[in-house]
Amino acid sequence: MKQVPVLKFSKLLVGRSQTLSVVLHNDGTIPATVRLDMAQISGLMTAPSSSAAKFAAATASTSANNSNNSNNNAKVFSFPGGLGSVKATIDSRSSQQFDVIFNSLEPRKYAGELKVHVEHNQFEASSVALIAEGFFNEATLDLPSFPSTLPGEPVHPLLVPTLPYNTNSFIPVNMSTGSLTSIYTTGANTSLSGNDLLAQLQEQENVLWIGEGCVGTPTSVTVTIESHCPHALRFQWPAQQFPYLEFEPSVGHIAPRSTRKVNIIFMSRQPIQIRGLSVICRIQKITLLDAVSPRSSLLALGEWDNTRRASEPPYRVIEDNTILQQAPLRTPVSGGGGGSPERERSLRQSIPSLPSSRPAPVLLTGLDMEVKVYAVSDVPRFECSTTNVQFKPTLMYQTRTFTFPFKNVSSTKLQYGWKLLGPDEEDAIDDILARKVKPDNPDAQKSAFQNATLPFTVTPASGELEPGQTCNVTVRFAPVEECDYEAMLIALIPNLPASVPSPRIFIEGASQRPLCHFEMDESLTGAGVGNTSGRNNAGSVADRDGARVIEFNSVGVNLKIVKKFYIINPTHEDYDFFWDPALITNSNNNSNNSSSSSSSSSSSAVASSSTQGLFKCLTTRGTVKSQKKFEMHFEFLPTDLEVHERQWTFRIPSHNVFIPFVLVGGAVEPSVYFDRSHINFQSLLIGRTAKETFRLVNAESTTPFKWALDRNSLGNWADNITVSPMAGDVPPMGVQTITLSFTPSSEIKYNTNLFFEVKRKPTKLSLNVKGEGYAMHDTLWLETLRMANTATSLATPLVSGADDAIVPNLASALSSAASSPSSSPRKSGGTTLLQLSGNTVNRLDLGRVLINDVITKTFVLRNSSKFPFDFRLDHFATPDAPTSPTKTRADKTFGKTEKPPVNGDQKASKKKSPFLTITPELGTVAPNDKVLIQLKYLPTKEGSPSQLNDYKIICQVTNGHKFIVSVFATCSRPQLNFSFLHHDFGPCYVYKAGGSTPPSSTKLRITNNEDHMDMSFESPFVSLPHLEAHITPTVLQPGQFADIAVIFYPKDLISYREIIPFRINGINVVNVDITGNGVDVKVGLLDEDESAKHSANTLHMPIFGESKMISFGAMWPGQTVTKTLKLVNFGKLPASVDLSKSIWKLGNQRVTFSPNTAITIHPKQNIPLSVTFNPIARLPSFSEKLVADVAGASFPLCIISGACVGVEVRLDLETIQFGSVIQGGQTTRKVVMRNSGDFTINFSWDARRIGQHFSITPLQGGIAPGMTYEFKVTFKPTNTFTGEARVEPMCKVELAQTGSVAVSSSTIPIQQQSQQLFLNLTGISVGLQQSQPPAGGSRGPLGNSIDSVSSMYSSSGGGGHGGGSLVMESVHFKTPVRTKQAKTVIITNKTSHQWKLRPVFDNPECFSGERLESKYVIIPPTSNITYEITYHPILMSSITPGVNSNVPATPTSSSIMNMMNNNDKENNKDKEKDKAVIERDNREKDREREKRNKGTVFFALPDGSGLIYELIGTALPPLPEDTIVRKVPCRVHHTEELTVSNWQRIPQRFRVFIETLEASATVVSGPPASPSSSSLSTTATAGTSKIVPEPSQNNAAGNNLSLQPLTTTLKGPDYIDVPSSGERQYRLLFHSHRECTLNARIVFINEELREYQFYLVNFCAISPDSPVQSIILESPVRQTIARTLTIENPLKGSPATFTSSLSPPTSEVFVPSSLRVPPGGEESFDVVFLPLTLREHSTRLTLTSDTLGVYHYDLTLRVSPPNREKGLVHKVPLGTRQVQTFHFTSFLRGNISEYSVKILEPGTDFEPSDKITSSTPGLIAPSSVAVPFPSIEAGVDVIFEPSRLGSQQATLVVYSNLNPLVEYQCPIIGHALAPKPQGPLVVRSGMSIIIPLKNVFLKATTFQLACDNPRFTIRPTDITIGPKKTAPLTLMYKNTDAGGPSSSSSTGGPSGAGLTSSSSSSSLVSVNGSVAAKLIVSSPGNPSLTYYLK
Repeated sequence: MKQVPVLKFSKLLVGRSQTLSVVLHNDGTIPATVRLDMAQISGLMTAPSSSAAKFAAATASTSANNSNNSNNNAKVFSFPGGLGSVKATIDSRSSQQFDVIFNSLEPRKYAGELKVHVEHNQFEASSVALIAEGFFNEATLDLPSFPSTLPGEPVHPLLVPTLPYNTNSFIPVNMSTGSLTSIYTTGANTSLSGNDLLAQLQEQENVLWIGEGCVGTPTSVTVTIESHCPHALRFQWPAQQFPYLEFEPSVGHIAPRSTRKVNIIFMSRQPIQIRGLSVICRIQKITLLDAVSPRSSLLALGEWDNTRRASEPPYRVIEDNTILQQAPLRTPVSGGGGGSPERERSLRQSIPSLPSSRPAPVLLTGLDMEVKVYAVSDVPRFECSTTNVQFKPTLMYQTRTFTFPFKNVSSTKLQYGWKLLGPDEEDAIDDILARKVKPDNPDAQKSAFQNATLPFTVTPASGELEPGQTCNVTVRFAPVEECDYEAMLIALIPNLPASVPSPRIFIEGASQRPLCHFEMDESLTGAGVGNTSGRNNAGSVADRDGARVIEFNSVGVNLKIVKKFYIINPTHEDYDFFWDPALITNSNNNSNNSSSSSSSSSSSAVASSSTQGLFKCLTTRGTVKSQKKFEMHFEFLPTDLEVHERQWTFRIPSHNVFIPFVLVGGAVEPSVYFDRSHINFQSLLIGRTAKETFRLVNAESTTPFKWALDRNSLGNWADNITVSPMAGDVPPMGVQTITLSFTPSSEIKYNTNLFFEVKRKPTKLSLNVKGEGYAMHDTLWLETLRMANTATSLATPLVSGADDAIVPNLASALSSAASSPSSSPRKSGGTTLLQLSGNTVNRLDLGRVLINDVITKTFVLRNSSKFPFDFRLDHFATPDAPTSPTKTRADKTFGKTEKPPVNGDQKASKKKSPFLTITPELGTVAPNDKVLIQLKYLPTKEGSPSQLNDYKIICQVTNGHKFIVSVFATCSRPQLNFSFLHHDFGPCYVYKAGGSTPPSSTKLRITNNEDHMDMSFESPFVSLPHLEAHITPTVLQPGQFADIAVIFYPKDLISYREIIPFRINGINVVNVDITGNGVDVKVGLLDEDESAKHSANTLHMPIFGESKMISFGAMWPGQTVTKTLKLVNFGKLPASVDLSKSIWKLGNQRVTFSPNTAITIHPKQNIPLSVTFNPIARLPSFSEKLVADVAGASFPLCIISGACVGVEVRLDLETIQFGSVIQGGQTTRKVVMRNSGDFTINFSWDARRIGQHFSITPLQGGIAPGMTYEFKVTFKPTNTFTGEARVEPMCKVELAQTGSVAVSSSTIPIQQQSQQLFLNLTGISVGLQQSQPPAGGSRGPLGNSIDSVSSMYSSSGGGGHGGGSLVMESVHFKTPVRTKQAKTVIITNKTSHQWKLRPVFDNPECFSGERLESKYVIIPPTSNITYEITYHPILMSSITPGVNSNVPATPTSSSIMNMMNNNDKENNKDKEKDKAVIERDNREKDREREKRNKGTVFFALPDGSGLIYELIGTALPPLPEDTIVRKVPCRVHHTEELTVSNWQRIPQRFRVFIETLEASATVVSGPPASPSSSSLSTTATAGTSKIVPEPSQNNAAGNNLSLQPLTTTLKGPDYIDVPSSGERQYRLLFHSHRECTLNARIVFINEELREYQFYLVNFCAISPDSPVQSIILESPVRQTIARTLTIENPLKGSPATFTSSLSPPTSEVFVPSSLRVPPGGEESFDVVFLPLTLREHSTRLTLTSDTLGVYHYDLTLRVSPPNREKGLVHKVPLGTRQVQTFHFTSFLRGNISEYSVKILEPGTDFEPSDKITSSTPGLIAPSSVAVPFPSIEAGVDVIFEPSRLGSQQATLVVYSNLNPLVEYQCPIIGHALAPKPQGPLVVRSGMSIIIPLKNVFLKATTFQLACDNPRFTIRPTDITIGPKKTAPLTLMYKNTDAGGPSSSSSTGGPSGAGLTSSSSSSSLVSVNGSVAAKLIVSSPGNPSLTYYLK
């Protein structure tokens, strides 16, 4: 938890105040405005009641006099002026102090809070807690604060470690030692020490620090007693209790509400330390007795104390409202009038200093006050270890110094003074010490230097040291005569004990006479220029070795500086001198001394040839007389602020003396400045005037300066900005006030720098003036950023007005700095903002930029309007730009730049520079906001200078200004030529895998145009799905080139832009910009009506595809209709349209079209397309698509429909073979005729062609459309006929109707058509002969094939040989090359003399010793030493380990040697050598290497003999540089940087071999490896390794392996160049499609030296946890939603098979179980989501491939409520029932799913059921429905049988018993209509029938029945039937003739409720002899039911 800072005030008396400060620091980069608010929280805690009571009593007595006192209304905490809130702006990196005042109003504790708010930053709100306390007492004691350390003290006296203390006793100490004698303390806290004790003492209120002093010296402090009550007070200090403390006065009176000062004096005769001594001051309230009258005014109440001679006046003590008699205090000294302070002090000194016991504690009562006293008294003690000082021989007039420390180790201050005594004054030492002259006495000061014969001086001569402080004492020896000197230095220390001797130091020195002496003031010489106090100068110049430096410091330029000094000739003869100036030459040519080049390089700015005119010597020659002086005169006139130096030589030819001098001169900027750097007028209404004042400050103490305003700096704003006065003089250390007025005239931002010229000041003073009109719009500013690697800066601000204002040229501000990259940047802080003008060209010259130097410019686009606006940036090269930057004349520096001409080809030739980028190019600026636009110019090519000439940057603001910046820059680029840096593929058809249209491609050619240098390039670009470029690291020799194919595969209808970066020589980067657009095929058809509406220029894309219909309608056979359409290309590319795919399908429908071959249609071109429909027979209605194949994609252009109507009649048999029939017999066969035509036809068989043996029935008739007719064909040979009968009867078919007929929503006239059908009839008339037809059949074969793959493995190795020579002793070394091994040899010295041997190595390249720096080895007599020899080889001992040398072979070295041998074979294919020759060459190379690893070390012995050791080194093959282990996610390109070092002093080129040691889990196809094969698979390639399953052979050449498929890639450049003794980073690229572990060895081989270094790498490709894509699928319940995913196979050699899985598994997501992707292609599949329940969940789809690894897709499944099913509506008359079926689809898995059914809305009117829940009357549903799986339609029957009239609603619910969440809801509506008559019921005469009558109501009902015809009788006539029950009724009919019209009868029951038949016969209806009647069934309150009777 963050702690809140606390501001704690001291405990204050009521009515007083205290001020503490709060310091706020702004550590941000911009100014911050803060607001401090005071939150008053007063009176949180109340002080003790006694203090409050005293305060109340005191205030009550004065309330009448101070009724208008305003303190009660004052704030407890406030700011100065009583403010409760303040506001201030704090600049960046600065602080500001705020005072907080505490006013003590009442005796209580206060707490408050100071809140700090930062405007526009709500996160920077903080607070400071305020704690204070007010108190009140009738008497207070004011003590001085306790210091942490006294002024000037390094250590507090209480903390001096040499002063121990004891709290319980006195400690006697030997006085002669000068240490502590006694300590007396009471009440001190002894548990604390050090700073903790000081901190506690500072917090206490009653602590008094008197101070420290010497023993016997008094120390005093003054305290004040103040009265706050209306009574007089009497105080008394314990004067006799403490012998070392005195109080003046000790007793006295204090007048009401007044003060009295008391001096407390501390003096001790012994060393003592007081800690916390409790001293009680007694305070009493008194009043004078009435009988006593004062003798004088001095004896008045409150004026008396014991220092006066008068006695204390009588008084009375006031205590508890009682006045007690008190005797007056008598003077403690006899004499009546009171003793004097001196007398009293002398008496106290006679008191014994050692009390017998500690004083008893005193209880405090009433107003008594306790003081804790702290003091220290000690004797002087010091430390000085120096006793003798001896100076080296010193030339006359020269000076030597010696410094020694002098420390005060006592607890008190130490005063000291130094006295110099000559040899003849040493006897007076005792007299000098006896005088005890104080050091601070002026006589003592003078005495230290009074001996003029001694050339010694002491600094400081006297002083005072605080406890623990150390000072450095310097003794200076400056002889002026040639002599030997001796002296003694004595320290005079007051109060030093007699037993302690004073410090004495003996001093000796000798002087020598020089030839000449330069008497130069210290101001003339120094270590550098500009070391004057308080200045920051441009630089400094170090002293020259052996040369003297004369410095010239000038304040300002063009001011002559004169330096004069003397040359003294101390010799006895005259001589001539000369001053010779040295010529200014290059530092490399100065060979006079070795230090010239170093001093030249150390100088930051060395003067050029123009420096010769800056220095001038007025005394170039002269004669110096003996023992005389000669004045030298030099002048320096600076013209700039640079540091200049010039070398002069002083010559005395007669003595051959040459003394070099260096004249160093520099000018510093005069300290004349403005008190503010900028003035911001903020927003100001146009036409109004605002004034601001600023001051010009002259901080120089001696020089006045004239100044004047540069009127040109006002520019076009002279009418807006006025300065008064415009010129003047500023005196030394003075200021001048200047008034600046601002009057805006337009709605723009005003920002300019006013420049003021100050005389002798080289740079102008700048004052930034800002302001703005009341309304502002879009403005663009240029911000210059001073970068570490560029010196570009702006010297002139840009002043911008309206569109027609004058715009300065930026080139003048940038060219000077940019043209000199090596010049130092100016040391001016901050940035400069330049405003650009809109709608005009602003020139920006970046100057010359070196390689890898980045120039960054920041544009600030500001929006000061009330609405946001959009902006867009474009940049391009002007086609007609000049070859060099345009130079403007000086008089047009601030003029407008002409706009570039625009020609017709400019738009087409716009090309963006690959070196310049602008971000962002699009954006929106909010109101009162800004956007930073960064322009970065990064030249990445070196070689001949390239340039940006008139490169345009256009910032277009929507509905605003158009800012144009013309950029000029030159740079260097490499001579590696790219055929293009930008290629636009333009519009290209979206690529379809497997399509016939090839992708767009181009060829990038890279050519090395260097003359003698190889150039390498590589690219980290990885082929993308839409852009493919196979770039392998390549090294090009001079003149060579490489071609790179760039293939564009647009996948979507979007614009593409990709950057292909190329890294040249591992340093520079060149970007190739590839752009293109994916477009779709837009080929459509226009019919005649659409063609009339569109012209060639106004064509727009019509509706085509399946929505475009071409209908021919219905036609008769033989008709021909042709429609002409226009095939139009609405796209941007020519389209090759092929319609041949539709020829066959449309031809079957008798539709032809032309053209029907491939044609090319250009954009906006149309080609006629004729479509003809020519049916020759009836065709049913058809609809076929006209499919076009364009750019490899097929799509329908339109749908062609039509029909051919007519007669179409077919017989199911064309031939009937009756076989053999016996004469006279017969046989019959059936033939079916089907009318499949569109009309009714009549048929007629020609009987004449049937013959006499055959018959067909019927012969004539008609058949409706779609109907069939069956004919019987009979073969009945006559008795007289034998043999075969064959006939072919003909049936004529004709239309049965005429006129017109409607066909397919159109009416066509009927054309009379006919058709003839023939039937072949064959029969044989025989006796009993029979025959049977034959039968037969066939079947075809089936087959397949299987392929397989295999792999191989091979390896080899070698060996070596070594030898030696006979030596005294051999030392053998064996270590890997480029590592060190140390061994020791023992050298024995058996002689009695010391040996000093120097080892000599003959092969220091490989061997070195341990003491080569000291050159010699020291061996004592008769002893031995061990000498260490280190072997550090840089070359291997053998290039063929294990073959030609004694170097053993390792698997690593053997493998690498095989690489080199295979590489040699490839490089020498045309120069095959004999194997023996190769072995001989290798042996020679090995012998040479063995020699280079051998050596000797020789030790020459003193006796002339020597020791020699033969050093034999064996450099083994190197160890791996490092073993790198990395885990890389699959399908992520990982770059590993390997450090390649060069151990040679010449550059090396290494060829890189990548050797695959192991490739696990990468096998993608083929059989498993053979058990006999090795588990280590090795593949070595140069630069690239792509891992395959067990490759059959090593491939050591080329960048790619030819084996496929390639699932893992490890590649890098083939070569790398490393500078001498340097390092380079080798970039190794690893990529894997699937999980695998790859172990590889990266070997860097120098093919010439056959030396190598290598790394071991282990890459583990892990499955990525992150998904490829996160998909959200949302659908209502039981509705599907699909998402199409596309997966690509980057492998070009084999297909990829994926298997899918879901985790967690769910039955609601359907994906293909497997997926096969062709090589190099892509495949799309659908993820289908079918939710069955209303719940949201998620799952992960995983696609797993053996070759491409694992792909994860996260699926978020969201389900919305299901849509309501389509309802069932019943309309049923009352008394009947209706059944409807509710259909639903089941998706549950399983064989059979049980569903239950219920009806919601239960009510009391429904009959319950055990199996179902039925709630709506008349709705009955079965209890369960069995639904089989999968996805089948099921139905539920719903019966509606109403029991009342009206409408009813309910809901049918079908739910699953397996998953209750799966349910279907169907709304049901039932309408009960009025009953309809039923019948007729037919009753025969004399018969009866049973009529079932059902009560459909919900309660038992009585029905009445009656017939309107007496012939019908119904029984019973009334009946009561239970609810939903059925009862039988008997109806009888009797036909009687008596019942005529005149008769009447009555029918009915006994109750007479039946209907009586009328006598009229109207109700008797006779229809064809039948009788009709009605039976009426009625019930009370219900509608009646009618039955018709017959």
